[in-house]
Amino acid sequence: MNLGAYIFKFTKKFLLTALFVGFLLGYILSMPPMGPTNFAVMSKGFRKQIGEGLAIGAGAGFMDMIYVMISYGGVALVVTVLPASIITFFEEHELAVKLIGALLGSLVVIVYGISIINKKIQIDNSSHTLSEEIFEDDIKHSEEILHDREEKFKKLFHVSREKERNGFFIKNFFTGVLFCLSSITLPASWIAIVGYLKSYRILDSNFFTGFVFGLSVMIGTVAWFYTLLKILKQYTHKLKSTTLITINKTVGILLILLGVYLIVNVLYFAMS
Repeated sequence: MNLGAYIFKFTKKFLLTALFVGFLLGYILSMPPMGPTNFAVMSKGFRKQIGEGLAIGAGAGFMDMIYVMISYGGVALVVTVLPASIITFFEEHELAVKLIGALLGSLVVIVYGISIINKKIQIDNSSHTLSEEIFEDDIKHSEEILHDREEKFKKLFHVSREKERNGFFIKNFFTGVLFCLSSITLPASWIAIVGYLKSYRILDSNFFTGFVFGLSVMIGTVAWFYTLLKILKQYTHKLKSTTLITINKTVGILLILLGVYLIVNVLYFAMS
């Protein structure tokens, strides 16, 4: 076996490991329910807003990927394309920038919790069974009318709906990003995890391996939130409206308390 083939085989082994381990870590580490991202995604699940919940999860997964890339020396690549003034400013005010980001993320958690509490949520527990007195022809006729109207509305508002969906995705995606910024320990956690995996030669130091690992972490994170959303969607209809409203308000209160706790942590870190 020549040197090129050996290097390819060696690298391929690490890439496959990065894919598997990254997905597994992204999935498992996203499970703990006490984080703000989980609470936010759960609130979307209770309202059966799967797309919006996934967007929040994608934002959180994206930040996990960024932290993994930083652990692999991705900052060095970014630095090469940034103006010297920005690099100097960040070096001189690195701690302040991190603290401001954490405070901003914590405030977003609190505001999001307040918005959840104020949102009205209802669930229809009726059986939706039709009376035997309704004739089948009448049902078909009603369905045809509804279908025609739906098609007309789709043609009229197709563009605006697409823009609205895109807007919701971007908004929720950046909500997930800001939730991750609220944790000042998350970057250090990923640096420690990557360092551990490298030290035991589970991963190598190749930057491309780091990219694959980070991407797999993001996919694993989104996969967990998709699982959570599907579970909530499946069982939400079995809950009474009053129970669902109570759960929703509880989630909002927990987010507010968590946001306050994060702010206290940031302030304590700044003064220490």
